[in-house]
Amino acid sequence: MMKRNLLRAMVSHAVLVCVAGTAAAQSAPAGYPVKPIRLIIPFAPGGPTDLFARLFAERLSAVSGQQVLVDNRAGAAGNIAYASVAKSPPDGYTLLLGTTGLATNPLIYKTLSYDSGKDFQPIALLAVAPLVLLTPTQGPDTVAGVVARLKTNPGHFSYPSGGSGTSTHLAAEMFKLKAGIDAIHVPYRGSGPAFLDTLAGRHVFMFDTIGASRPHVSAGKLNLVAVASAKRSQAAPGVPTFAEAGIDGMQAFTWNMLLAPAGTPRAVVEALNRLSNTAVSDPGLARRSADLAIDLTVDSTPESAAAFIASETRRWSDVVKASGIKIDE
Repeated sequence: MMKRNLLRAMVSHAVLVCVAGTAAAQSAPAGYPVKPIRLIIPFAPGGPTDLFARLFAERLSAVSGQQVLVDNRAGAAGNIAYASVAKSPPDGYTLLLGTTGLATNPLIYKTLSYDSGKDFQPIALLAVAPLVLLTPTQGPDTVAGVVARLKTNPGHFSYPSGGSGTSTHLAAEMFKLKAGIDAIHVPYRGSGPAFLDTLAGRHVFMFDTIGASRPHVSAGKLNLVAVASAKRSQAAPGVPTFAEAGIDGMQAFTWNMLLAPAGTPRAVVEALNRLSNTAVSDPGLARRSADLAIDLTVDSTPESAAAFIASETRRWSDVVKASGIKIDE
């Protein structure tokens, strides 16, 4: 009897050690973070995503006590960056600043080397920035004027984007569907060259953020025609929404979300969520983000961030299907 009791005790102890070991594997390392964090950005330096990333990284460094290093991995509408993070160790030291492509690329690309729904752990939605309709100053300066111009010769005029499948491309396709117009898509390697050719009058319209377009609008070289959001932007209160201009359901925006590779311990995810929410609550970051017409999201959770990605995929699926956008890579 004593031997049987001793044996049971030994088995029970072994089970407890095993459970404790599993729990320890899922817990955050002591003092996390204890070394620099790498933040992967899916676009080249100088654009609105990169500018926000550097502001956020500065604040995240301050609140975490560790340097957050921005690493630009541009190309293929973000797919290069996404694939890189998906293959990284899930230890909390390689993170992703995800954008719209994380939700829309699975709808557009026939093959991807990562799975948006399985390879990433959302941490927090950080920011949202509405897109705006822009035209050269020599062109129409109202939504009705743009539509009328395009209808004079359907399929003859063009619009640029920062790349096939990007948010600026999808916003223009949504505009075409909502307004019943046609125009030729001309993709560029980023917003910079798209702006240059629009400024030169080679395109009738384009979409981008208020922050990215502000220097050209302030210089009198572009018209800021309408904002693709439910209400007017505080950064451009005089600019009407598309609904005010007679086109309902025209809402398009870029967003930034912090993610980690799937399998990152829950305790690390929760630590990063607390740190990122603290970072975006900083008044200094709020002021600098407002200058870029970026609305910060405070108190996001990993669960609400995951739900947001799913909702964005659903929201854009009809636009992608109707426009026939497909990229074979």
